[in-house]
Amino acid sequence: MASRTPRIKPVLDKTSGYEVASESMTVEAKVRILEEMGQKDMVQLFKNWQPRVKAGELRKAPLDQRISLLISKEERLMLENTIKSLKVSGERITISQYIRNRAMSNIDIIEWREIALRALMEVTEIKDKQKDLKKAKNTYNLLIEEEDDEAAVATYQKKIYEINQKLNKLVAKKKVRNVRLTGRVTFAEAENLRWRASRLCMTVSDYLRFVLFDLVPDTEGDAHMSYDAKRRFYASIIDCADNGFGPTPSVQGCLQCGNYLEKISVLEERVKQLETFI
Repeated sequence: MASRTPRIKPVLDKTSGYEVASESMTVEAKVRILEEMGQKDMVQLFKNWQPRVKAGELRKAPLDQRISLLISKEERLMLENTIKSLKVSGERITISQYIRNRAMSNIDIIEWREIALRALMEVTEIKDKQKDLKKAKNTYNLLIEEEDDEAAVATYQKKIYEINQKLNKLVAKKKVRNVRLTGRVTFAEAENLRWRASRLCMTVSDYLRFVLFDLVPDTEGDAHMSYDAKRRFYASIIDCADNGFGPTPSVQGCLQCGNYLEKISVLEERVKQLETFI
């Protein structure tokens, strides 16, 4: 029986953009952008951040790369309703096909830039005024205890709610996502997804969730991010809007070489077996 050679894993060039997505390739652009906003101290956030990149494996099938992400039950229901609507309109499509189509769609980075700029300034201001906001919240709580007028109490409660909304932007909001979605893309498409997510300082799963549900920054899409992660994300959006995503880093070697080598090995084994009968 012919033995199978292990699949050839592509090797990223040592100068791959994945290694410098948050460092040398864009650091000058980020410094310039952050200086213009008076946020130069934020450069420190990018020094220890590294994209989590897993190199793909070349396989025989055209759609040889598996992509997956976790979503909530509510998001799953939204997705199912979208697929049903498409089918009613006459389009024949599966969830896997829909995931691939959305994954390859482009985001409106210019629209994102406007939102990210506002959100970045907002969370930074909230952080600077965090102590004052907490003091104001305690004051309103004391006033509620001493107040008998219902209208006044309602006003204080509204103020507390508004303060909580602001303070919550500084904390990662946990959301239960236990439904796994999977899809298939080509090797080149998978590399493009990894690159774009890396340039935006976010995980591939987060990037997929944004494009799949047509989310924008400063919404539920990034509510699970920490304060520093949000600032990195927002600053990176501005960077990509101003300077572009850049070309996806190339992978050393032909994309089909691994498949060819495997086929050659199998054929060599078959030739050896046939030679024993000659």
